[in-house]
Amino acid sequence: APVTAPAAGKVIYAQTYRSFENIVIIEHGQGWSTLVTGLASLSVKPGQIISQGQSVGNVGQEDTEITLELRRNGRVMDIAALWL
Repeated sequence: APVTAPAAGKVIYAQTYRSFENIVIIEHGQGWSTLVTGLASLSVKPGQIISQGQSVGNVGQEDTEITLELRRNGRVMDIAALWL
């Protein structure tokens, strides 16, 4: 199944990293970035400009865990707190 970008931006990292399988880091501007881990395959490359909803990679096995982190100036943000 495809995994898509939550927002538009520039891919600054897209490759295997330690035990996280393939990861993608998207820089959105104004200090915001997204980290997506657990991808079995990648469909983007570093330096690529992508739009919201564009595929960044694919999930592998059914038990694969995909994680998504929203960061601001390098710090992980609590997404639930932003909705309040």
